[in-house]
Amino acid sequence: MMASLCAWRCRWLMEPKALSGCAPIGRHSVSVDIRGMLQARASSSTATVEVFAAPTTQKIETSPSPPESAPSSTTTGSWKSIFQGVIPQDAHLTSNWSEPPADFKVRSKRYLTNSVKENVGEAKCELVWVDVFQGERSKLFHVSQRPDSVVRHFSELHPDRELFVLNIVLAGVPEVTYAQYFALRPDGVTDAFSKLWRDFMDGTDEFRNARLKLIPRVVDGPWMVRKAVGAKPFILANALDVHWYRGKNYLEAAVDVSSDTIAKKVTSLCRMCVASLVVDMALVLEGQSEDELPEAILGCVRYDRLDMKFATCI
Repeated sequence: MMASLCAWRCRWLMEPKALSGCAPIGRHSVSVDIRGMLQARASSSTATVEVFAAPTTQKIETSPSPPESAPSSTTTGSWKSIFQGVIPQDAHLTSNWSEPPADFKVRSKRYLTNSVKENVGEAKCELVWVDVFQGERSKLFHVSQRPDSVVRHFSELHPDRELFVLNIVLAGVPEVTYAQYFALRPDGVTDAFSKLWRDFMDGTDEFRNARLKLIPRVVDGPWMVRKAVGAKPFILANALDVHWYRGKNYLEAAVDVSSDTIAKKVTSLCRMCVASLVVDMALVLEGQSEDELPEAILGCVRYDRLDMKFATCI
């Protein structure tokens, strides 16, 4: 189990290079009225007016289409179109993260009696954005409160929707963080997931630590890494320190990889191979009683050979 966990942690770290020229992003570079900007686009002859309710998978500057042809749900590509140019991020990073199919097996309705796992379909939350930051360690925690954060911009567009932010702070030189932003779909709170979600968002840190688990999957990479990582779910807080931050419409979990000595040593050996990996990750709130089953995928993300040299300095 420890070998698998350590190998999983390794894949997050990117090969350090060309960092000396990196300059911090100041507040002035992102002091943009995103709502005004998007409204201006929506009123132009080359933009669709459905951008707030249901952005399409094309770029925002596209030919007008009738409201009835707009998609009923937002895609990761749509969110990228909305936030590119507003959220500071190198294009090399933006093109190398995405939301994969939620085809992970989780606990079925009768899992407690027959131990059967099954695919459950679409994730309850959609991937809105991924930030990759480097900077002083103190700035890598609670990134949701940043004045230029995705949380702030998303809330301006959708004040009634909730976000879960998984912020993985990686050991190494330099220290970096991967922050994934998941928005609960309008129809996401249903059945067994409903109570779990509310207890997770509004409950205690003890409850959160006991329920948030991760399922890793190496899609492409060396055989030894695939073998070591596997696809076994594990509770994050059982091995690493997790710091929780609750805001008006968000919950952030900051996972401190440096809190484990073995992980720090192993990651230093893995930095050169991680940039060649394609890794999927799914998040699940563990169901521990029959009324909390079947489990649902909270959200999932794919990292496709991300290069840390493009991380945003903060």
